[in-house]
Amino acid sequence: MERKKRKDENLPGPIADRYCECGCGNLFTPSRIDKVHLNKQHYDNAYNNGPRKERDANRKKHEKILAKNDRLLNKHFLILRFEKIKEVYYDVLKADGFEFAFNIGIQEVNNLRWVFSYKYVYRIIETTPKKVIIQRR
Repeated sequence: MERKKRKDENLPGPIADRYCECGCGNLFTPSRIDKVHLNKQHYDNAYNNGPRKERDANRKKHEKILAKNDRLLNKHFLILRFEKIKEVYYDVLKADGFEFAFNIGIQEVNNLRWVFSYKYVYRIIETTPKKVIIQRR
C-alpha cells in the first residue's frame, strides 16, 4: 500500500524516514525523534496485540475453566437448598463439563483431601459410584 507524497518529501529533513513499529510496514517521516508509530490507531494496535496479549492468553483460558467449574459447583450446590453439605455424583459433574484437573488449591485435613475453587471447597469420595461432597468456603 503506497502513501501519498507530500510536497516537501524530497527535501532532506533532520529525522530520517522510518517504518511503523506496529508491523504494518508503512514508511513515514516522524515529527519527533521518539515517534515510532504512524498515528494513534497504529499505536493502539501495537499495544493491544503485543507480547502482553500473547503472554496472558494461557492464563485467560485457565480462568475460563475455573469460572465454569465454579458455576457448575454453584448450580449443584443450590439444588439442595437447605443442606450445608451437598453430595453429588462424580459422573454427573463430569457430564456437565466439570474439569477436576483445574483448581485453586488443595489442603489435607485429618487425612481428607479438600480441593478449592473460587467460592466452594469439595472432596471426592472413592465409593461405588464416586461422589463429590461440596461445601461453601
